[in-house]
Amino acid sequence: MLNSLKSKLIIPIVGIVIVLVVLISLYATNGTAALADRLTQDRIYAASQSARAYMIQLEEYNMMAARAIAGSHQVQAFVRNWNAGIDMAENRLALMQYLNGRSAYFGVDEFLVADHVGNVILRTHEPDRYGDSGLVSPAIAMALQQGLVNTIYSSTPAMPMALSGASPIWDGGAIIGTITTLLGVYTEQFVDSFAAAFNAEVSVFSGALSIATTIRDPMGRRTLGIQADSDIVEAVLGRSQTMDTLVTIHGVPYQGSYFPLAGWGGDAVGMFFVGFSLQGMLDETAEMQRGLIIIGLVALAITILIMLLYTMRMLKPLDLLTSNLNDIANGNADLTKRLPITGNDEIAKASGYFNQTMEQFRTLIVSIKQQAGTLSDIGTNLASNMTQTASAMNQIAANIQSIKGRVINQSASVTETNATMEQVTVNINKLSGQVDKQTNAVSQASSAVEEMIANIKSVTETLMKNVKNVRELQESAGTGKASLQEMAHDIQTIARESEGLLEINSVMENIAGQTNLLSMNAAIEAARAGELGKGFAVVAGEIRQLAENSSNQSKTIGEVLKKIKDSMDKITRSAENVINNFEAIDQGVKTVAEQEEMIRRAMEEQGHGSRQVLSASGQVGDITQQVRGSSIEMLEGSKEVIQESKNLEKATQEITNGINEMAAGAEQVNQAVNTANDLSGRTRENISTLTRAVSQFKV
Repeated sequence: MLNSLKSKLIIPIVGIVIVLVVLISLYATNGTAALADRLTQDRIYAASQSARAYMIQLEEYNMMAARAIAGSHQVQAFVRNWNAGIDMAENRLALMQYLNGRSAYFGVDEFLVADHVGNVILRTHEPDRYGDSGLVSPAIAMALQQGLVNTIYSSTPAMPMALSGASPIWDGGAIIGTITTLLGVYTEQFVDSFAAAFNAEVSVFSGALSIATTIRDPMGRRTLGIQADSDIVEAVLGRSQTMDTLVTIHGVPYQGSYFPLAGWGGDAVGMFFVGFSLQGMLDETAEMQRGLIIIGLVALAITILIMLLYTMRMLKPLDLLTSNLNDIANGNADLTKRLPITGNDEIAKASGYFNQTMEQFRTLIVSIKQQAGTLSDIGTNLASNMTQTASAMNQIAANIQSIKGRVINQSASVTETNATMEQVTVNINKLSGQVDKQTNAVSQASSAVEEMIANIKSVTETLMKNVKNVRELQESAGTGKASLQEMAHDIQTIARESEGLLEINSVMENIAGQTNLLSMNAAIEAARAGELGKGFAVVAGEIRQLAENSSNQSKTIGEVLKKIKDSMDKITRSAENVINNFEAIDQGVKTVAEQEEMIRRAMEEQGHGSRQVLSASGQVGDITQQVRGSSIEMLEGSKEVIQESKNLEKATQEITNGINEMAAGAEQVNQAVNTANDLSGRTRENISTLTRAVSQFKV
């Protein structure tokens, strides 16, 4: 095996390929590790920068939220009433409900509101704690005393670490209080959402102690209460610097960044850690290297397979040449085999010359086989014919006597045939009558089908007109729906204006009441003045009567306006119902249009089928005419058959005379056949010898 040409070619090539693949795999593995390390560092840096930018953006958003909620008219009204001492308990409860309903909208967790002197009105996270001074918070003090919006990180027992944004509440040009938005960065929800957003691990520190984290110990518990290293505390809390470092937590290395959470005056009150587990990245790098090794091994196997296939394909003509020459040398010559010719190399040329040589041999052997086969067939046929001829001649004499009896029987059959043909003639006449009836029936069916086609065409045209009408109805329904929508809008506008008239009428009714009260006071004063106040009393009485009339008219107008508003509401609801009915009509019109289209298509298919039926009826009519013509021809032919039967009877007598003469010549022919049969036997033996000689070659 190792001495073959195939082995001498494949083994060195496979060895070289293996060495190259190993070198490339080693280079790719080392390069992948270095690249993965660079990508990891870049990813950590980008993520930490993004996290810091996100926290800065969160601080700015918190400040904007504080400014926005401070500008709310509801908050201003609540604080104004509190400062004025108006319904303080109710105002505080209403303010609590309002802020709780707005916390999700502004993306904050809690609110703290203080009055104009800095006393706390409410804390949404501690509803029962209020009335104490909020000026202990520098942010509230700056907002109240200097009118500045600011944001800082703060730590309290209720909220271990929160981002607070304080904003003054202005009323005109005066500060009437402050509002502080609080976003808890110590909650599991916050750190989990932050970690999911940046695909990192997150920890929040209050001072040097972790209070919230996504890092878990081997038991799956969050690692809270972890004290940061002293060098980290000194750099981040002491100098308010960002620190990129490698830390190990529960035996797992993390590469990340610590950056300070600034409190009042820029001093750090806590730290924020964003890190990435290097263990996972090392596992990913190892997995990538294993993948490259697998790819290299697969590439090696594919390359070796390709080389094997290519070498075997290249050397296949030599294998076939060797096999064919071996068969010829061993006497199993198959001259139909050919070597494939691919390319223009020496193997291809040798294959071409071999094929030409085999073709010349095959042509020669085919010619010999054809001649031997022809001679064999001739000898076989000759011997067979001679044997058959001898046997046939012996039968001829017996058959001649048998023919005589058959001729006599034939004469009787001819007579019977004449009677049968006369009956056939009668049946053909009956067939002709039935064919005429069928022709009339086919004509009537064709007329009925033509009438049906005309009706289908009329129905199709009607459906086309209906489609147009349905489209117009659909457009009218859409126009009516739009008009009703406009009318409903106008009615709603009038209803809103009616509400304004009700308010105006209420004001007028209040004015009438005040005027009536004023007239009563004037009448009292006129009564006190005695004679001097009589004229004033008359005027006061008129004013009182006018006020009473105005009050009655205002009540009447108010009732009328309420009825008008109720009527407007009923009209609006009716218009909505009509619009819904129009939508139902529009849907029904669409359904009718679709059904009309389905019916039109069905009628077109019915018309097409009717035309096919009409065409088939025409063909049946043509066939019926052909059958009628054929029946006439059969009638004429039967008459001719009767005449020929009579002629056949005469010829039968003549045949009997000829058979007697044939019997005398049959004996002489039988003797000549026996002599020729002996000669054909010797010829067949010589041909068999030649056939065996050339049958060794397959052509």
